[in-house]
Amino acid sequence: MSKQLMPLALIVLVLVAGSWLLAQQPAAPKPAANPDGKYQVSGSGDGAVLLETTTGKTWLLRRFSQGRNVWVPVQRIDSQEEAQKLMDKERQLELERGLPK
Repeated sequence: MSKQLMPLALIVLVLVAGSWLLAQQPAAPKPAANPDGKYQVSGSGDGAVLLETTTGKTWLLRRFSQGRNVWVPVQRIDSQEEAQKLMDKERQLELERGLPK
């Protein structure tokens, strides 16, 4: 290789290696696991969700007045009919709240 190409090749090599190093992304942090792996907690908005991994049961962390925090069970709806009943009930409650007394 000529003396003129040597510095150019070195610069290209350094640029390629530097670009490759900058493109490497750090691995995403793994969620903290508890020793038996039965429960997983995940942040959700200003609260958290608790999942029991063996049964699929879930709870939401609910903050009450006076500093009380309580895990509230989440109802699971398994059918379209159940979902429709819940939505109809919600609509009815909204209508009742909106009517003057």
